[in-house]
Amino acid sequence: MRTITTGILAHVDAGKTTCIESMLLTSGQIRKAGRVDHQDAFLDFDEQERKRKITIYSKQASFTWKDTTINVIDTPGHADFSAEMERSLSILDTAIVLISALDGVQSHTRTIWKCLDAYQVSSILFVNKMDATSYSKEELLSDIEKNLDTRIVDLSVDDWIEQFAALGEKLLDEFVQTETLSPASMAQAVKERKAFPVLFGSALKNENISELLDALLAYTPEQEYPEEFGARVFKITLDSAKAPIAHLKLTGGTLHAKDVIHDERGDQKADQLFMANGQSIRPVKEASAGDIVLVKGLQNLKPGDGLGFETSRKEAQLSASLCYALILPAGVDPVTMMAPLRQMMMEDPMLQIEFDEASQTISIRLMGEIQKEILKNRIYERTGILCEFGNGKIVYQETIDDTVFGYGHFEPLRHYAEVHLMLEPGKRGSGMTYSSKVPRDVLSL
Repeated sequence: MRTITTGILAHVDAGKTTCIESMLLTSGQIRKAGRVDHQDAFLDFDEQERKRKITIYSKQASFTWKDTTINVIDTPGHADFSAEMERSLSILDTAIVLISALDGVQSHTRTIWKCLDAYQVSSILFVNKMDATSYSKEELLSDIEKNLDTRIVDLSVDDWIEQFAALGEKLLDEFVQTETLSPASMAQAVKERKAFPVLFGSALKNENISELLDALLAYTPEQEYPEEFGARVFKITLDSAKAPIAHLKLTGGTLHAKDVIHDERGDQKADQLFMANGQSIRPVKEASAGDIVLVKGLQNLKPGDGLGFETSRKEAQLSASLCYALILPAGVDPVTMMAPLRQMMMEDPMLQIEFDEASQTISIRLMGEIQKEILKNRIYERTGILCEFGNGKIVYQETIDDTVFGYGHFEPLRHYAEVHLMLEPGKRGSGMTYSSKVPRDVLSL
């Protein structure tokens, strides 16, 4: 059976978890769709996620659609947890980018799009919440073209094949000669990020979800995997005994329980293999290329590492910009505290924690305030120690050495603005000062 791995990517509140619920319902995996606001969604089983009604940790669901196994990764939409989202990109065959019809393309949507381009992941766009918006399809398509890419194909209209044909010389030649396009040609154009199919619907109302699943199958070409073993690590978790569990996607060959993996780290035995579907985890004896498998027994791995013929991916598109001092309660030894913190770094390599031996202080780099609150709770759950954070500071700063002029033209949905800005250097250490020459009788302060 064919296997496809996809991920739902979007800015916060676009409806990612609801979309997965609708996919599971449409495929027959579940009988009733849960809801984030009801705290009964299939993948929202973390207590902090339920409390905050956001996705914090990427999780996996699996189901069958038309003789194809689909592994779908639910990724965080909040900018503070962008690193968790980015880690999943290396294992995706095709991404589904959700855009809320209420909000259009947001700044974090553009960040996601740049990451997808950097990882060269093919993408299908689904404009969600069409049941609740006042914007037309034309307005929403125009917004996508302005902010993401012009090479989009609206699958809701009759001339969508002609739209595909206009996106490349080879496609156009085939269309002129045959008056149509082969499914393989269109799938290859999507795979090469030369075309981006767009669908409209409502995950909450289960509208066009089956069409989205059909598009996923149609525009994800059959993957040819080598017989040689290869795998990519995209996540590390810990079991109840604090032993690491490596989450892998096999990109070649077969992996059996008790197999020994040979690479530059030395020989390591894959003691146990598991398949995950939401909270359900079942042991398996083997996994094949294309499968996502959880492996116990492998040590010293981190997200982004390659196994077998796969090389490790070092660089990341996103990085933390704020640094906080970790303030420990009186009597807590910072050296002892670093042990559980290092375990957290193993799970999340974007979590940069540094220990200064001279001052006996701990500093942590984070993306934002919500991540800071989540980390504080995680530390308490792991250690029983309630820590605080000092005032944050920017990891690095740059300044200008001469006066420069710039302008920005903004035209989001049904709004317009043009800003002219002059920047000039101040005295070192003077901070930032602002002034406006816009008359207050024209625009309020």
